[in-house]
Amino acid sequence: MWLLVATTLVMVFSIALLFLFPQRAVTQREEKLQFLWELLAPGTSPCWGVVGGFILVAWIYFVAQEYYFYKRELPHLVAVGLPSITSYYGVPVPSRTFGVFKFILPSRAWRDLVPAVLFLVNLVLVLRRRRAT
Repeated sequence: MWLLVATTLVMVFSIALLFLFPQRAVTQREEKLQFLWELLAPGTSPCWGVVGGFILVAWIYFVAQEYYFYKRELPHLVAVGLPSITSYYGVPVPSRTFGVFKFILPSRAWRDLVPAVLFLVNLVLVLRRRRAT
């Protein structure tokens, strides 16, 4: 219970920090490896704006899904923590909950396609930004 409260407080504090402090102009040059980091990790480039954090989380989630599927041979990352109520206890699952499961546990096509699309969109955005400056 205390972990849930602590996590909620940290999230509220982090969101408050985003909106309390105004954005400032950057006065230093970016490091030489910054361009490489922006290419390899979608969501880290300033061209993503506010959505960058969500893109980075999605990228990490889907890359972890790939790792667990190909290296550990687990079909889903989240499925490790989800008990199968139907198989263990014989509880019938309503059909409307399968939509939630499909969202949480993506199919193989989504698991393979989303990282590729994120990487390509990121590549285009970062290279366009680099060409403009």
